[in-house]
Amino acid sequence: MASLVSEDDLREYFPFEIHKDVGDHQVVFSIVSASKRLRGWVGDAAYDAALAEGDTDERKIILRNAEGYLAMHFMMLALNTRLRAGGIVRSEMSEGDTVNSYFSPAETAAFTTQYLEMAREIAEPYLLHDGTPGPAFEVASDGD
Repeated sequence: MASLVSEDDLREYFPFEIHKDVGDHQVVFSIVSASKRLRGWVGDAAYDAALAEGDTDERKIILRNAEGYLAMHFMMLALNTRLRAGGIVRSEMSEGDTVNSYFSPAETAAFTTQYLEMAREIAEPYLLHDGTPGPAFEVASDGD
C-alpha cells in the first residue's frame, strides 16, 4: 500500500523524537498503520488524489503532515513498551551505569493521544463529512 510519508520523511520531520537506533521496520510498521487510518478518515478518493499530486500541492502537504503525526501516534506505544518474560519493564540497565526509564502507561497514552489529536486537527479540512469512511458500495435504486 502506498503512503504519503516515507521512512526518510518521518525521520526528517521528527529528528529529535526518533532516535537513530530505532529500526527501519518499526518506522515502516507505524507508517503503514497511519496510512490506513488516514485513508479511512479522508476517503480513498482524497487520499489517492493526494498521492498523485506534486510535493508542493497544499492537500498533499497537509495530509502528509497528518500522516506523519499518525505514524508517531502508532510508534509511541510500540517503542515505549519493553516486554520480557517477567512482564513489562519499567526501567532497565544498559551499558555502564545507565538506567533506561520508560514512560508509564498513562504518560504514554497521553503522548499518543496528543499525536492523534494533532493529526486529526491537521487533516480536518479533508475529513469525510461525519468523520467515518464512506460506504464500500452503494445500492442503486431503479425507482423514484
